[in-house]
Order: sequence, then structure tokens, then C-alpha cells
Amino acid sequence: MPLEVNPSRVSFGRINVNSPTQYQTVSIHAGETGKIAPELIPGKQGKVDAQLCEIEPGQHYELEVSVSPPWSPSSIRETLRLKTGVAEAPEMSIFVSGTIGSGNPPRKRAAAGQPSKPTRNIRKRGE
Repeated sequence: MPLEVNPSRVSFGRINVNSPTQYQTVSIHAGETGKIAPELIPGKQGKVDAQLCEIEPGQHYELEVSVSPPWSPSSIRETLRLKTGVAEAPEMSIFVSGTIGSGNPPRKRAAAGQPSKPTRNIRKRGE
């Protein structure tokens, strides 16, 4: 690929419904192409927002990707598209994913050989 993109995918992992806005940054470098002129291609307005920032003109850019509340349990699956300004690869895509979960923590499973429920010692009367 003529551009260096790191990371090539954005994963927000599991987001709790009580969480604030989540951010991740993608670094885009010109690599072997010489100069680049990335530009976000407008897409549908989903849960994902992105802003392109010029760090070093023609050489280094950062794409700040965010997802914001209000949350409801669901999944995030969106693709951000950019024009690169490079003839060999005029467009690029960055996949964004995540899962918005309820406020309850995931259930813990018992280790192998351990009872799944707490046990109680029950005494009989008179003991």
C-alpha cells in the first residue's frame, strides 16, 4: 500500500452504556508516495465521527475517530472512506467496530472443577 496507516482498523472493543465519548487516533503517513492529500469522503451519519488533522503538510495526518453517547446496547460497524490524493490508491477505507453493552459487568465463569454456585454447609438440628 502506498500509504502507511496505523492502525489499519479501529476497534473500540466493549463500551459500557455509562461511558463518556471514546476516542482513537489513526496515523496516516505518505510512505513511498511522496506527498498525500487525504480528504474524508462524506458518508451516512452513524455512531462514528471522524476529523482529519494535518500534522506535517503532505506527509503526516491524523484521523481522530470518536463514538459518543447516548448509548444503547448495540454494535458499531462502520467504514470511513478517504480520498488519498495518490493516483496509485485514490481511496482508502478504515473499518471501525465496537460493542455497546449494558451497565452490568460480564458474568464470571467458574474455573474447571469448581462448583458454579456457592455451596453452603447445612447443619441438621441437634448437631
